[in-house]
Amino acid sequence: MARPTIELEEELLSLPSKERARLAHELIVSLDDEQQDLTQEEWQAAWFEEVKRRESSVALDANKVMEELKGQYNKK
Repeated sequence: MARPTIELEEELLSLPSKERARLAHELIVSLDDEQQDLTQEEWQAAWFEEVKRRESSVALDANKVMEELKGQYNKK
């Protein structure tokens, strides 16, 4: 049976920093290898979704800031 991820994470975080860095590098490289299996259309769709997510979070933050500023100036 596979070990629970949390146990594995705790063990790995107890490694010396050089070993954690080496392992982190290997994990990142392995992700890059998997992502190369995506087609151009899949990459474009993924980036489009990411752009939409970022735009919506920025817009919400900007609207919140504007509301807070209006609230502060309307009190005076």
